[in-house]
Amino acid sequence: MTMKFSDLETIYEQLALTLDRIDAQSKDIFLAKLALVLAHELDNPEIVLTAIEKCSQHCLEAS
Repeated sequence: MTMKFSDLETIYEQLALTLDRIDAQSKDIFLAKLALVLAHELDNPEIVLTAIEKCSQHCLEAS
């Protein structure tokens, strides 16, 4: 099932607001914890590993 775009927008907005409230030193820890909680909830290592690869490719290309 594909998430509605409006739901994705809501999640993006909440994530951005949360990251704005967290100090710079804690952002990496927050994002790592968020990724692990979502991976646990998803309960599908293949999807999680694919998502990590996709996201890292974009970041590596930008640097």
